Amino acid sequence: MNGACSPARTTTLVLAALAMAIALLGTLPPPAAEAARAAPPGKAKHVRLVQPTISGDRAGFTVKWDRAKRARTYRVRWSTSPTMAGASGTSTRGRSVVLRNLAQGVSYCAQVRAKAGSRKGPWSRPVCRTTPRLDRVGAPWVSGQVVQGASPSTIAVTFSWPRVAGATGYQVDYAPGTGAVQSNRKRKSVKADISGSRTVRGLTPGATYCFQVRALSKWGTGLSSTTGCRLLTRAERTPPPRAFALDLATWNVCSTMCTKPSWAKRQTAVRDRMLRMNADVIAVQEAIAATPYLNTNLSGYTRGCQVGDGTAAQGNTVGRQALYVRTSTYRVVAGTNQGIIFSQVGGIYPSHGACWVEVQDIKTGQHVVVASVHLVHPIGAKYDKGRDKQTLELLGAIATRYAGRPMPPVVLGGDFNSHRQRAYDGPRARLEANGYRDSFDIAARFLTPTYRNSAHGWATTPLVTPRTGNHLDRVFTSAGVHAASWRIDEPLTADGRYYAGLLSDHSPVITSLRIPY
Repeated sequence: MNGACSPARTTTLVLAALAMAIALLGTLPPPAAEAARAAPPGKAKHVRLVQPTISGDRAGFTVKWDRAKRARTYRVRWSTSPTMAGASGTSTRGRSVVLRNLAQGVSYCAQVRAKAGSRKGPWSRPVCRTTPRLDRVGAPWVSGQVVQGASPSTIAVTFSWPRVAGATGYQVDYAPGTGAVQSNRKRKSVKADISGSRTVRGLTPGATYCFQVRALSKWGTGLSSTTGCRLLTRAERTPPPRAFALDLATWNVCSTMCTKPSWAKRQTAVRDRMLRMNADVIAVQEAIAATPYLNTNLSGYTRGCQVGDGTAAQGNTVGRQALYVRTSTYRVVAGTNQGIIFSQVGGIYPSHGACWVEVQDIKTGQHVVVASVHLVHPIGAKYDKGRDKQTLELLGAIATRYAGRPMPPVVLGGDFNSHRQRAYDGPRARLEANGYRDSFDIAARFLTPTYRNSAHGWATTPLVTPRTGNHLDRVFTSAGVHAASWRIDEPLTADGRYYAGLLSDHSPVITSLRIPY
């Protein structure tokens, strides 16, 4: 046999080759399919910013879009500029991205484009939306406190705070102690409506509670406020069954030491403010230049006492502290006006002192002793002790005046130059040991925020101590007197500042008292 193939075998081989060629040709894509695979992804459509959120001081959005043709992944970018300058970006296989950690109240723009491997679709047009805003709640305070029950009693406390635009409610967090609220294991939380206050019952007398407030909204929860604290003294006083009313204002008018503006330029406005306060008794400190004017121009009031009454006058100390009584509600008991000039402390000239007088409530015929007090002013341990000594001198002088006969209830208003944040609050410690209480501690209602300081040094921005408040101007009352309300009388502008043209470096403090009989 030779190597030539038979005709039959040749035909078979040719047919096999043809079949393989046809099969290979069938696996090649047609031109249209090849072009489609090489095309970039389509444009992402219907891009939108939805589901705005707030968490603390940050905000967020969710970016959503419809599916793009031939897309395998998507690239999302966002910026505060419609030109997308400085944009941040991220990639995803899905069709939504949550944007977090955005600033509140800021317009953000977002774009999306589809990707398929190295092929990229066009960016969508920028879509912009402003993030929601929920401001931090301003400093809260205790605006009311009421004793409930007896032996053991509890205290119902009303917390108040400035309302926040956009809030649909609030959360109040409170805990015993003076430390951090949020990490306190005894922390409790209650919800509040949009009114800006919430009463919490069952708190323990004698304990200090600290509290914070955060705003709630349909977008989420804002930041917690600064911390406020309140000592709930054990002797919170309920209204006496029988009592007469006494509204007492105390005001250091700085009539001599403060010369810019001069007293002559302020005196008419000071007088007008006193008349608007509508108090029964006005205790005035640093009144050397003020008394000659007020004695003749404070219509409806009579001078009840001044430093120097009952003592040998010592130069310009006469009239340094004075007290005025409204004649339509109280009458001055003749011969009861007394005064004291305090002993010198630390080289400070003995210009500080007090005066007091007994007055009679016209409606009931009942008597009460009212005083205007000014203690030594510098800061330091020596002066803390000096204020303690001067308080003791005052109490001794009043007690001597009433030796051998019953002493009426006593109300001491004035500039005590001390508060709980001092290393030693001598006046409070000495007065509490003798049965007196600071109306700031025991008032049933607080009509202005308790974190504002009554002394402001002529600054139109209020001096504040958010946690506890510092009050140099105080009203102390003897046992049994009920403090119905407490307030600082200084009008504020819409942005929370004092108006220009302040009348002194102190603001008046006014308490509404109920004197038992």
